[in-house]
Amino acid sequence: MDGFYYMKILTKGKIMHKTWIVLCLIVLFCFLIGTASATTRNVPRTYATIQAGINAASTGDTVLVADGTYQGSGNRDLNVNGKAIVVKSVNGYGSTTIDCQGSSVSEHRAFYFNHSETSSSVIDGFTIVNGYAPFGEAKAPCKTGGGISCLSYTSPTIKNCRFEDNYAACAGGAISCYHASPTIQNCIFDYNEADVGGGILAESYSNPNIIDCEFNGNAGGAIRCYMYSDPDISGCTFDGNYDNSGAGGISCRSYSDPTISYCVFTDNYVDWDAYSDDEASCLWCFYASSPTVSNCTFAYNGSARAVIVNLDSSTPTFTNCLIAENDSNAVFVEYSNYVPTFTCCDIWGNAEGYWPSSPQDLADQNGQDGNFSYTPIFCNGAYVNESSRCLPEHPDNECDTLIGALGMAATGCDYVCGDINSNGEVTLGDLSVLIAYLHLGGDAPYPMKAANCYDDAQDPECVVDSLDLDRMVDYLFISYDPLECVGCPED
Repeated sequence: MDGFYYMKILTKGKIMHKTWIVLCLIVLFCFLIGTASATTRNVPRTYATIQAGINAASTGDTVLVADGTYQGSGNRDLNVNGKAIVVKSVNGYGSTTIDCQGSSVSEHRAFYFNHSETSSSVIDGFTIVNGYAPFGEAKAPCKTGGGISCLSYTSPTIKNCRFEDNYAACAGGAISCYHASPTIQNCIFDYNEADVGGGILAESYSNPNIIDCEFNGNAGGAIRCYMYSDPDISGCTFDGNYDNSGAGGISCRSYSDPTISYCVFTDNYVDWDAYSDDEASCLWCFYASSPTVSNCTFAYNGSARAVIVNLDSSTPTFTNCLIAENDSNAVFVEYSNYVPTFTCCDIWGNAEGYWPSSPQDLADQNGQDGNFSYTPIFCNGAYVNESSRCLPEHPDNECDTLIGALGMAATGCDYVCGDINSNGEVTLGDLSVLIAYLHLGGDAPYPMKAANCYDDAQDPECVVDSLDLDRMVDYLFISYDPLECVGCPED
């Protein structure tokens, strides 16, 4: 009996083993058939228009578009109709343009997503120009999305594209997201326009991922987040964007909490009335909107109430951020019981003050939690000098982490010889540091090589000593001959 039972189990095991082999072979066969069936649809060699190529495409296909400028019916108002396909140019946005030829009397955009597209629906490598958002879409109550419109429950991938001179009377001059969460990566937004969100609109529970993009000169601001929309914005640059309400950079309204990291904001501004407006050059937080901001640099921005404006129950947080050399206050807070939180941040050298002096809960954060107010020593734009306290290796950087987005440039940002108190110039303060180090047991200069300013055969080992002190005194009070730290040792 036991032997019979053992034989039965063994036989059953062999059958089950064979069944698994058959199932695996079926799955492998289906995969190979699916892979083999993927087809490249060439436009215009095989299909006269881009839409014709899309219409012919099946799941996994690529619609490959040759160099050139594409206009007219079949090359605008394109719809992938929910297909998991790639629509791609051969040689990138520099060689392939979709010209929507839109106007107030002939409204057209490039692409329209409204069939539950996922990240497998890809647009890659086009310049999209002259889009003009249509009116009357059922799920978008006004004219939005001059270049691309993403409606409810869509999440396409849009990458390596350039958007220029697109327009929407309401919002989203280049791209609008209405209850949609596309991935927008490595794209350039130049001179698009809308009443709000000249570059991108994220509205009504939209959570787009915006990665490594450039926003330049967009009217209506670069990005508008509205109504419970929480985009993730990382590695982006914002330069020369402007608005007459909200912010030139990013505006957040009505419970919208974006995450913003490693972004650089320069030369953004608003048309500002000092007596009535509470607009921001870079970041505007209104009606319980609380962004989380980390490792961002805000520098050289223009007219506004402040670089960051915090209104009406908003509590944003800032970590490892640099706010310096702006033409306005760094931060404006409407209500003292709703104050932004700063950790490991440097606020310095802004036109109307350094670290904000009010409200008190904001002023008290200076000197706490790694915060400080000291020159970052900018160079090559928004990069910092080798001696900057914003670099993690600086001994006075309590957080031991990069403050700001960029760090030190590869070239052109070397230390200043003789600048050993890290303020970017040689002054009496540097002389005091050197005297304290050599004679009073004070802290070592940083970087040490900047203190070795006596370069002569009498100092062959480049040791920081009284010869360097004498040379600095000579520079500051007698000869004014430039200091040279040639051949000095590394720290």
